[in-house]
Amino acid sequence: MTIQQTQQTPTEDMAFMGRLRGYLEKSRVACELHIQACEKNGKVDALALAVYPQLQAIEDDIEERIRVITRQNLVWERWGRRVKGCGPMLLGAIMCRADIHRLNTVSSMWAHFGFAPGQKRVAGEKLDFDLTGKTWCWRQGAQFLRYDCKFREVYDDRKAYETTTWERQGGTIVPGAKGKTLKATERAAGHIHARALRYM
Repeated sequence: MTIQQTQQTPTEDMAFMGRLRGYLEKSRVACELHIQACEKNGKVDALALAVYPQLQAIEDDIEERIRVITRQNLVWERWGRRVKGCGPMLLGAIMCRADIHRLNTVSSMWAHFGFAPGQKRVAGEKLDFDLTGKTWCWRQGAQFLRYDCKFREVYDDRKAYETTTWERQGGTIVPGAKGKTLKATERAAGHIHARALRYM
């Protein structure tokens, strides 16, 4: 019996590259943290030092492949390349996590990335969204904040709205409140930022 082989589609290539890049990033970061821990203890791990640049090189190669595939996609051609702050690597990383043939509505796309109302991580429960994909969406959002673009305008407007709404209710915004217990009338500046970023 002969098995007929067919070429993978660009969508399948993209999905595979995305998974592979995720594994490589975790391995590279783990190696980097190990090297730093060794240095802190006055030790040297020659094997880790030898492996680290190899992991970085492979990760860079995979990222370039993702950029190439992304630039051939209509999403990039008709939208991404015209948007300030949207590069082929970040857009490609998000596209890697989304099968548009299955996620064919806006609401299903939001739910897939964990942005539907009520979606959150609960200890001991299986996630009902793609955590890696959500992370890439947050990274893209952070990238938009660096540019003078329409998405930055949306963020600024929403942040102002969140701030004034909270203050009208008699609340105060506390800077640098991470790790502190806030009063019922207080809200962390980072919380306001996160709400505006999510909205954007």
